[in-house]
Amino acid sequence: MGPQTGESDPRFRCHEDYYKKMKATHDILIIENVPEYSVKIPASHLGCDWRLESAVIDPRHLGIPASRARLFVLAWNTRKVKFRGDVCFGCFGTFFEMITKYVAYHT
Repeated sequence: MGPQTGESDPRFRCHEDYYKKMKATHDILIIENVPEYSVKIPASHLGCDWRLESAVIDPRHLGIPASRARLFVLAWNTRKVKFRGDVCFGCFGTFFEMITKYVAYHT
């Protein structure tokens, strides 16, 4: 692993650019990163209109022969996306299943 300098690393600017662009063009985001990536980072860049739910998923628990766990964050703009019920990562096999079952409407 390389040095972990976080937001002080000049390369972090690409994260800032990503959130700015995605926030302007998408209402639902799936963000993937290392488990140590703080959910506070996307939360601070997306703003108070966005809700985030996260889970660390180890691919070995899904029968995938890879040993690196990953952080997945589901983020949605609460002004434009409404869910029919509580968002629950453990209830569905995929994000797609969760989104298609629970998105009530998207404006």
